[in-house]
Amino acid sequence: MRWRRQMTLATAAAHQHLFGQELTVAMKNFLQNLSLSLTGYVIANSLIFVSIVVAGRLLGPSQFGQYALTIALSQILIIPMLPGIDVAAMREVALHPQQLPQIAASGLFLLAACTLATWIGVLLVGDTAARLLGLGGSVVRIAALIALAMAGKTFWDSIVRGSGAFRLQLWVRIVDAALILFIFLAGYAWLGVHDWRLLALGVTGGALASAWIFYSWVGRGQLRWAGVTSAVTRRLVRYGWAGVIGAVAGILLASADKVLLGNFLGSRGLGVYQAYYFASVQLTGQLALIFLNVFFPAAVGQSDLAIVIRKLDRLVVRLAVPAIIGVSLFILATLWLFSSAYERNLILVLLMSVYAVLWFIMMTYWTLINTTGPRGILYASLNALVAGVMYLLLVQQLLPLLELYAPPIAFLAAFGYMGGAIWLWRVRFRFTLR
Repeated sequence: MRWRRQMTLATAAAHQHLFGQELTVAMKNFLQNLSLSLTGYVIANSLIFVSIVVAGRLLGPSQFGQYALTIALSQILIIPMLPGIDVAAMREVALHPQQLPQIAASGLFLLAACTLATWIGVLLVGDTAARLLGLGGSVVRIAALIALAMAGKTFWDSIVRGSGAFRLQLWVRIVDAALILFIFLAGYAWLGVHDWRLLALGVTGGALASAWIFYSWVGRGQLRWAGVTSAVTRRLVRYGWAGVIGAVAGILLASADKVLLGNFLGSRGLGVYQAYYFASVQLTGQLALIFLNVFFPAAVGQSDLAIVIRKLDRLVVRLAVPAIIGVSLFILATLWLFSSAYERNLILVLLMSVYAVLWFIMMTYWTLINTTGPRGILYASLNALVAGVMYLLLVQQLLPLLELYAPPIAFLAAFGYMGGAIWLWRVRFRFTLR
């Protein structure tokens, strides 16, 4: 297509300007896959953006805050359902593509076992946990249903990602986003349902549809003959168990604070914060995932990561400030779309913009360390866990004084710690952990 050729030429010129060298064959392949992922990202996230903004505007801050809290709980419940299996499976498929059926079957077995154990736990102690958190029991069960759908989608997405089927990902991501928008608008306009659960239903429906499409592509008749093998299962567990630590760290850094905010500020305060968070950290995080979607499989095959990390360093130096300015403008535009019920605060806009860009940077370097094998993922996960605990404790301490300013300020401290850990990894291990 003409626009794609023009994009390739523009990318080559930008690469020459930034790094002083022409594109290599490997870099051309990387950028081609990245352009596919970005195309899907732009279309899908445009639909999701419309869904969230329309929902936030129609439901109001209080209902939107309830939705944000439920999604945060679902992210927490995904950890025991998918304990590092997705990252391990993606790495295994990238390294051993000929074993894709065995990897998919073994990973599915682990996913089913972990999901069953998690649901038993929810049924046994879910109501007690809800009372301790000041929530209704139905919220925990709805969060568990969302987590079930998201865990399946995430697992199959990791298989497809490791195999390099980025064109399939593009279309599935669009289907997922379109279903979220359709279910919400249909329920709101035709059924007269004006409740946050409608948006949660849309997210669940989109995730289930995505999981089914991915499964159909991966299966293609193979999984009927491919049994669960002990060798592949051991490899998945060996690599994945350290990923559990990283997943817990990710929840502490990205989801658990919503529970604190909801308890301290109420659902309305959480709804206002979620609007800022959605327009900055969440969308920037999605963009980071699209980049890492292609970056992880490409980096796994590199014998020397020094070249990769030097390019990342230069990108960070050149683009950090323009990115902060761009995110700030985007937040202001998004808040205007949400309506005047979501207060506009320029200081909070700037803080959330810095938060979003630092989050992108941290995710990129963290993923680079993860590609280096079990030792690397354990190092990254343990340090991220420390940063996550630090962040959550700081949010808890700062909330009474700073309210909505607490999360972005607390993240600055957490990022400082992670920056030190990344620097130590670079100096000590010289990019070649295996």
